[in-house]
Amino acid sequence: MTGRRAINTSIAVECRFIARGLRSRDHARRTGDYVDAETVVTSLQRKLDAARARVAKMRR
Repeated sequence: MTGRRAINTSIAVECRFIARGLRSRDHARRTGDYVDAETVVTSLQRKLDAARARVAKMRR
């Protein structure tokens, strides 16, 4: 892949990512269906902690 093609691909991927985020935001505004950021971060942290514990256990 040429440098220019790689940049164009990267830009296209980023544009699609942003578009999905905007659609999600608009849907949340229409429906009032929000999840608090702290709730999401806490859940992700628990998953990360569990994965790290599994890896540490495998290394023993």
